[in-house]
Amino acid sequence: MFLFAILLFAVICVNDSCNASEKWILWHGVENLGGVTVLNEDGHNLVPIDDVATMLKLEINSDAKHFLAKKGSNTLELVPNAAVAKRNGHDIVPLPFIPVYKDGHWWMEANTTLKILKPIVNDGKTLKWAGKANASADKPAVSANEMTVQSSASTFADKGNIKTAASKIVGLRWGKWDDRIRLVIDLSNNITPSVDKNPGELVLKFDGAVLGDQVKNIEQNASFPAVSVSQKDGAAIINIKHQAEKIAYFSLPSPPRYVVDFFGNGNGLKNDVIAKKDDSNDVPLPSNPQGSSNVTTSRGTKPRLVVIDPGHGGKDPGARGNGVVEKNINLRMGQLLANVLESRGIKTRMTRSQDIYLRLDERTKLANDWDGDLFVSLHCNALPAGRSAKGVEIYIMALPSDKDAMQLALIENRELGEGAEDVNSIADKRTKLLLKILGDMEQNVKIEQSMSFAEVLYKAGSNRGLNMRRVAQAPFFVLRGAAMPAVLVEMGFLTDKAEASLLANPTYQKKLAESLADGIESYLRNM
Repeated sequence: MFLFAILLFAVICVNDSCNASEKWILWHGVENLGGVTVLNEDGHNLVPIDDVATMLKLEINSDAKHFLAKKGSNTLELVPNAAVAKRNGHDIVPLPFIPVYKDGHWWMEANTTLKILKPIVNDGKTLKWAGKANASADKPAVSANEMTVQSSASTFADKGNIKTAASKIVGLRWGKWDDRIRLVIDLSNNITPSVDKNPGELVLKFDGAVLGDQVKNIEQNASFPAVSVSQKDGAAIINIKHQAEKIAYFSLPSPPRYVVDFFGNGNGLKNDVIAKKDDSNDVPLPSNPQGSSNVTTSRGTKPRLVVIDPGHGGKDPGARGNGVVEKNINLRMGQLLANVLESRGIKTRMTRSQDIYLRLDERTKLANDWDGDLFVSLHCNALPAGRSAKGVEIYIMALPSDKDAMQLALIENRELGEGAEDVNSIADKRTKLLLKILGDMEQNVKIEQSMSFAEVLYKAGSNRGLNMRRVAQAPFFVLRGAAMPAVLVEMGFLTDKAEASLLANPTYQKKLAESLADGIESYLRNM
């Protein structure tokens, strides 16, 4: 719906039929910076981010192909044709809409504009819309305290007339199982909160959302978990006091929900914790289908579950080089890694435990269905004739780090074109489509965690004396949609004769498996 609205806006405005109907006043702390043109399209308010950046005294570089705002070492860059921005050259920032370039300006949702520019300004002052200006004047007839626009995705207050916010916390539901208490937050649309974790406390802040009536009036009598809700500065805030040893949280679509699981001691839950207990099956718990990997016995708490994905398989052999076939190495390494983790008390499951073919989307679906804590996809690398490289590379799914990363993603995504006359062309088109959907909140909420996981794996490999080449990012379809930190490990280059020989060597395979297990264990310990 959001993408449709923006596309519709782009089509209509080509004929210059979208005219500014008003100006909103931009406040920087207590300073009135003047009016900013606002276009309302399909209920969404759009402002020119370049104008806003200029008013905030940022250095900008903008044309039809790119936008960059800068202050000191802080930068913000828009990614054309994608609902995502890059902060300081590498941090991925999801956006609710794809920015639109028209009439010399980049147009973005009004409050998102302030949200992503604030860290670049970085002076501790608030940024907000407050009051209207006449179309021909920049100064308002009222002060910021007399009329306020809440900093939500699409809520604007004008003399008591408030438009409905785009996002709403519809309800809260609790459920209890042997190993966990689960909180399900029902949402009006897909929105992911910022999460603040402190000992015994979890705070979820849904920017641009409002609390529904049922949520405002929750009744609670039990001592755990202690839940409170509030509305502040255009955000819906859910504060939870708990006694859990471990917390897991993730988004689920269709219908949109945000899920929080509490594991460990202190999970006493009465039926009257909240008005409505979650008796439904719409949020699945881990299942135990046939073909699952080894399972350890729980001792008081749910063991951590690592989903291991040996890449390729069956009719898809993967890369070949120096007499070695990738799918065989991937499966052997998956089995070794599972054995090492199981010996350390970490539960594992493998997406395939034999030479069978699985589609890319089936792999993360299995991980989600099994409620995995981590997803590790194992692969071997290859380079075209005339090029050489060695070492282990660890990737997360995000915008490509460089041309090599993008080319590797295209190779790993070739399955997407299966059955077409031009397999590479289809894979190329669909991989580029994936760049556009990297703004999906469900995926981007895990990017930072996945990068941390990748860096821990890199350090563990270095400690074991392995040739660790780099941590990078690229749009791998096999990682899309994982509701947990997810990485793709390219274990070495089959096109390098020495490294191909190593990857086929049982002694080296065990060393590599131990290294990966070190990193996984370390990350889980601090998760």
